[in-house]
Amino acid sequence: MLYRTLGKTGLEVSMISLGGSALGGVFQAINEARAIQTVFTAKTGKYSNTDFDYSYKRIMKEVEESFKRLHVDYVDILHLHDFEFQNGIHKEQALNEGYKALVDLKKQGKTRNIGIGIYP
Repeated sequence: MLYRTLGKTGLEVSMISLGGSALGGVFQAINEARAIQTVFTAKTGKYSNTDFDYSYKRIMKEVEESFKRLHVDYVDILHLHDFEFQNGIHKEQALNEGYKALVDLKKQGKTRNIGIGIYP
């Protein structure tokens, strides 16, 4: 397997990744021995095709619920996801409340790295 350094984070990740939003014991039990070898990432802000919420309160709540499903107490990367949809009406909330939530989660040790993922 080929690995690369992710940006300036120092985190080594495989060149191929799997988006697994349904992981966390929803469809099957987690193999904890295998999970230890995994770089965990999580996205927040978009919860369905019509449910977008980048509020501080919702992000903090959803991150804790994701951690319970994944049986982890931190992730390697946490990012805001898809706030450009619906004509960008969520941009201000994402960049103000959402980003503040990510910064606070990093300060709390719940994520090693934060980011924002949108279409160009």
